[in-house]
Amino acid sequence: MQDGTVEVCDNVFFAAEDCCVYIETYVPEYLPDFEGNCYAQFSDAPFLSSLSAPCFWSGNAETAVRDLLEDENGEILSLSRNCWEEREW
Repeated sequence: MQDGTVEVCDNVFFAAEDCCVYIETYVPEYLPDFEGNCYAQFSDAPFLSSLSAPCFWSGNAETAVRDLLEDENGEILSLSRNCWEEREW
């Protein structure tokens, strides 16, 4: 158990190969406080995954961010993998 509050604020979770946010065991009272983050993930990859909670994809990513992570001000972006793979850097 942690002492004090852990905050995950104003971060960018961007284009993970697997899932954007992985929580091994979802226990709400032990989660850090998520606030004002940007979650940008490929539309064909999971946004949030957990061994003890449902997996969330682009179609229900807002539910994951708002209800599970309780990030009311978080921004959710769904990316096309084809668009990013075709870019020349």
